[in-house]
Amino acid sequence: MAEGEDDPFGMGMQSSASASSGDPRIMTLLLQHLKLLCSDAREPFLREASPGSFYVPFTELTPLVVKYTFKQYLKQILGSSCLRIFNFVEQEHLTDVKELAKRVLMRESDIRNVLDRMQEFNLIEFQEIPKTQDRSAIRAAFALRSNYRNALSAMKSCLIHNMGEVLESLEDIRFDNKILLDKVSRNDVKGREQELLLAGELKQLQKYYEFERQTLAKFFRLRSAVDVFEFMDGI
Repeated sequence: MAEGEDDPFGMGMQSSASASSGDPRIMTLLLQHLKLLCSDAREPFLREASPGSFYVPFTELTPLVVKYTFKQYLKQILGSSCLRIFNFVEQEHLTDVKELAKRVLMRESDIRNVLDRMQEFNLIEFQEIPKTQDRSAIRAAFALRSNYRNALSAMKSCLIHNMGEVLESLEDIRFDNKILLDKVSRNDVKGREQELLLAGELKQLQKYYEFERQTLAKFFRLRSAVDVFEFMDGI
């Protein structure tokens, strides 16, 4: 980038003694920290374009951030056992319940319960492996595999469904308080609520505003999560 040219994204980072009149030891320490961030090849948080010049590789980093967010949702919604099983199936590509029980240190009955919930969210798929030429279902074995894209789409659909439920709960409480809300929206009442409303009405209005605040906060948290997954669809 030429000298004096504006960085439109504010992402250009340069670390050199000529770029600062500060202590050279501080610049050396800063450079060492930046190089440390470049050292992890699996999670490329930073890249060194040239000596002393670094950039953030968004195209490589974004899928990792999305997957991390996705797995944190799995852990919070379905529990740490679900995340352990999902990570193992994803790592092995194809496995079965017996192998799962050995490797994730869980009983087969507990694993099957978790797998049932995971299947509801399209986190795993069952693949039939016939043991005989006639493909008898009685003698067939079933292996597990993960489909990250399908799981991501299912998670996004669940979040959108939850957003709808949140808005529906807000509409319900607005309907229940319609008379009170119509009253406080009148021009002769606005700004004079403390004077014109009864004590019970003021208390109910405060409860409504608190519920509305919490509900909208929950809605926008869900909206932010959906934005992350939708952004991933375009990559």
